[in-house]
Amino acid sequence: MTALTVSEVAEVLRISARRAYALIRRGDLPAFKLGRQVRVDRQELEAFVRTGGKALPGGWRYRR
Repeated sequence: MTALTVSEVAEVLRISARRAYALIRRGDLPAFKLGRQVRVDRQELEAFVRTGGKALPGGWRYRR
């Protein structure tokens, strides 16, 4: 298993780290904690991309 940081995930998905954290918080992108750090399994990320991912509501103009 290869665990990626949220910054690495954001780079792969070409999104901001803030958006990546939002996907994780909503449960759209599976993640786990390694100590105090949040990590994403590379295979889970590949599966997320393969299935087309899931956009946040509101599209690119995400509002809280």
